[in-house]
Amino acid sequence: MLHFSTKKYSSTVNGNLLLNVRLPIFLVLFFILPLVTCLLWGQVVQKKELTTADYHLWGALSLEKISPDQNWASYTMTYENTIDTLFVRNTANLKTFSFVRVQHSLFTINNTFIYLNDQGLQIVELNTGKRRSLKSADHFDYSATADLLIVTTNLPEDRKKLTIQNPNGKVLREIDCVTGSSLSPDQKHLIYGTFINGKHSVILLNLKKAEREKLILTNHEDKSFGFTWHKDGNAVAFATQSDLITGTFLFYYTLENETLYKFDPALQVNLPKNTFIPADFTFKMTVSDDMQKVFFTTKINSPLPENKNTTAVEIWNANDKSLYAEREKEGTLSTIPRVALWLPFSNIANPLTTNELPKLMLSGDQQYALLFNPKDYEPQFIIKPGPSDIYILNLKTLEKKLFLKKHSAHFLELIPSPKGSYISYFKDGNWWVYNIAADIHQNITAGIKSKFTAEDLQYSISAKNSNAGWSMDDKEILLYDEFDLWAIKPDGTSFRRLTQGRELKIRYRLVNSPDRQPYLFVYDALKVDNIDIEKELFLHGQGDDGKTGYFKWNKKSREKSIIYGDRHIDQLTYNSKKQNLFYREQKFDLSPQLIIKKKNLNPVSFFQSNPQQKKYYWGTSELIEYENSKGVKMKGVLRYPAHYDPQKKYPMIVHVYQRQYDQHHKYINPTSQMEDEDNDTVWTTQGYFVLLPDIIVEHDTLGYSALDCVLAAVKKVLAKEIIKPDKIGLMGHSFGAYETSFIITQTNLFASAIASAGSTDLNSFYFTLAKNFSYPNMYRFASGQWKISQSPFEDPETYRRNSPITYANKVNTPLLLWSGKEDYNVDPSQTMEFYFALRSLGKKCIMLLYPDEGHGISKPANQKDMTSRIQQWFAYYLKDDLSAQWITEGVK
Repeated sequence: MLHFSTKKYSSTVNGNLLLNVRLPIFLVLFFILPLVTCLLWGQVVQKKELTTADYHLWGALSLEKISPDQNWASYTMTYENTIDTLFVRNTANLKTFSFVRVQHSLFTINNTFIYLNDQGLQIVELNTGKRRSLKSADHFDYSATADLLIVTTNLPEDRKKLTIQNPNGKVLREIDCVTGSSLSPDQKHLIYGTFINGKHSVILLNLKKAEREKLILTNHEDKSFGFTWHKDGNAVAFATQSDLITGTFLFYYTLENETLYKFDPALQVNLPKNTFIPADFTFKMTVSDDMQKVFFTTKINSPLPENKNTTAVEIWNANDKSLYAEREKEGTLSTIPRVALWLPFSNIANPLTTNELPKLMLSGDQQYALLFNPKDYEPQFIIKPGPSDIYILNLKTLEKKLFLKKHSAHFLELIPSPKGSYISYFKDGNWWVYNIAADIHQNITAGIKSKFTAEDLQYSISAKNSNAGWSMDDKEILLYDEFDLWAIKPDGTSFRRLTQGRELKIRYRLVNSPDRQPYLFVYDALKVDNIDIEKELFLHGQGDDGKTGYFKWNKKSREKSIIYGDRHIDQLTYNSKKQNLFYREQKFDLSPQLIIKKKNLNPVSFFQSNPQQKKYYWGTSELIEYENSKGVKMKGVLRYPAHYDPQKKYPMIVHVYQRQYDQHHKYINPTSQMEDEDNDTVWTTQGYFVLLPDIIVEHDTLGYSALDCVLAAVKKVLAKEIIKPDKIGLMGHSFGAYETSFIITQTNLFASAIASAGSTDLNSFYFTLAKNFSYPNMYRFASGQWKISQSPFEDPETYRRNSPITYANKVNTPLLLWSGKEDYNVDPSQTMEFYFALRSLGKKCIMLLYPDEGHGISKPANQKDMTSRIQQWFAYYLKDDLSAQWITEGVK
């Protein structure tokens, strides 16, 4: 009698990967052995060249969430021109589910996965695969505290129903005619509004005891909206509005004493006449931490003034504080919403913001307000917001005084401490702290040798995001320098460096909690956290050598590596247990994969994206070092061609912008649908080297400093003797297009160039409108990428000397220009000016203008056209492929 063993294999049912399908081992051998034998015959799988027809196979991977028991993870794969797919996978046995068109999803505490798509609410029991669906659902909340789903379902005649149920399907409550609802931050209570028989009611439901509900407001004439909870769920505020726009009321309910307070704006003498509370997207409401105050947004219902001007003429006054275009886009200071303060227990209200001081920041404990007007010193020509006179208002006494004169009110340069004791601000290259109670300003970094203005990798301007938060109870402010995290007492009497990154050239940054958004705001102020530095913290590390990873830090042993290596590692995710860590890792030649790192165990990959890459020849990436003419050490990224043969020499494309070394390990999906020409995978699979040199732009010599850095980097690569020196191309987009255009006026090194959506005449560019931002491009020079210290009136020679158009007659490099005709970032006239100059001089130049396109190409047909043409352009000049007749006709 024969006995056959069995082996587990996977199968797919209804789009879901299910395991534990058992096959007799002889069947396994029957099907698998010939395949293995065939592989052995050839020793290795024969790889093939990547073509355009293969690009659709590639998708982008993103890690989403993990289950409470840490056994499941959700992630998305996004493909071009197809439906995005969300997957849920068991990290141990790899059982996998797939879902499409997911709008919102979560794991319950008992391994049920819930998501919303265009078919309604879908509920999947992960352990059994059992599914349920609630059609017509358009929103859901989940209370982990009560393990309950709160589902809003659409009904006929624009009605909505609220269903409260267990994830297993048991319905506890169904509530018809619901107008809105909100789950408390502690997930213990639900507040909702109803409209029955022409009357509105507001009801508070205890989710732990679903039979307990409290009628807060009943048989009211007006509809409720804007439910806003106290941070701990101890109180809730909301508003109501009648058919009349000014018929609004504000309500405040405290759960402990079960008391409702009502506020009528029309009865408040301190508020302007016809004040109402808007129910549109501008509506903001905040309940103070001490539960004594409600901050709310108001508007004034004023009749529109008679327009005596019957034409469509735009009137742009030279003495206007803001441009006509800006007012058209954002409104005027007199029309934007205002913020007011209501004290429910005394029923007193006062306006906080005014026409003169329309902007507001609150201290961390909401006892003080900072008020300012961003138009104080307009017109000004720097990156906004510019300087303002900032006042501090005591919300108890309503006493106001000048806090800072002519200071930036940017949310990264003026930050209240979480507990409300201090306000930190950045001034003259140092961080200062203002002690509110003592009324003392203190420079806290002047005595530290390290600088806290690390250079921004994108724009080479002073980095502003160096405030990491505060320690518990506002005892120390936490700041970043170029490499390390510092803790500094708010009076400046002591400071300490918490990490040792400078010695190893590793840039450490605190890791945000997975459930926290990186930027949270309270009105115009950035909300930062109190961080317990007595406990273990997670840090992300990025080394000067291209390595990245995560570290654990504590005050005794300092930073200790969790995972750190020669690859790009990001998207760290974990739950409150912090036993299993999930993250994404990738290299230029390794498609992103998802990793689980269990305590005291080696990391394990539980999903590899784009496994088909192994079938194709693929490029590799190398970090190079070089020096510019001033001896400054710099880095660059060199991509090697796919199927590289060291016995051959290759053409090279140099892609310029600013600092790019951090792109070393970024995986790039191949595509024909590019917004610009930046896709190193496409270029390397077509047989090119690609060089991404770092560029340090220096004040007043921006063109020449770009030229210097690029030539130094190319020289370094040429020394390797792997490049054809007469087949080097240059390309850049936006600021990189400016650099490209300038560089080819100063050197004949490049056989061909592509410049897209760039500036070419700095004098005329200075005086054009940046339509995206509704203010003139002057700001780009004083404090942006162009880095010219003075205006064209003060220093016309610098603008002339750094403009590519000045030297158009020296261009000997065939140039392809392209721009979107509706580019509201860099005006397409800049591209056209350079084209006209080169055309008048008989230079080899072709310009492509794409109708209805902006700073990048967005329409798939135009993307494919642009991609095809830039590839043909470089093939023509760098590979001697003269088959593109449009080029031959354009440059002969």
